[in-house]
Amino acid sequence: MGLPRVGRSNPAYYEAGDLFTQTGDGPAICNDSPMEPKVAAEDVFGYSTLTPSTAATVERLADLAPTTLALIHGPTYTGDGEQWLRDLAANYRHRTDLALTPARNTKRRRASEQGRR
Repeated sequence: MGLPRVGRSNPAYYEAGDLFTQTGDGPAICNDSPMEPKVAAEDVFGYSTLTPSTAATVERLADLAPTTLALIHGPTYTGDGEQWLRDLAANYRHRTDLALTPARNTKRRRASEQGRR
C-alpha cells in the first residue's frame, strides 16, 4: 500500500500513491469522491494488501485532514480528503472482515471438534 507523503510547502497536500488507483481516462483534477473508481479497480485487480491493521493505518492518515490527494494512477483529488480516507478505511475493514471470516470459522470449527474428542 502506498503511503502518502506530506507536502513540504503545503501540509494539506499528500501524495496518495496507489491508495485510490483507478482505471480508464479521467480529468487531471477532480473534486468528486475517489471511492467509486477506487472500489471498481480494487474489485478488478485486488491490489491492496489487507491486514488487520490496514484500516487503522488509513484512519491515522485521515486524521491528518488532507485537502488534496495526488495519485500515481489517477487524477489529483481536491476536497474532503479526510472523509475519503475514512471511507477507504471502512472499505478496507469490510474487505478484511470478509477475507478473515472463513478462516475464523474454520478455527472455531476445529477447536470445537477437538473439544469433543
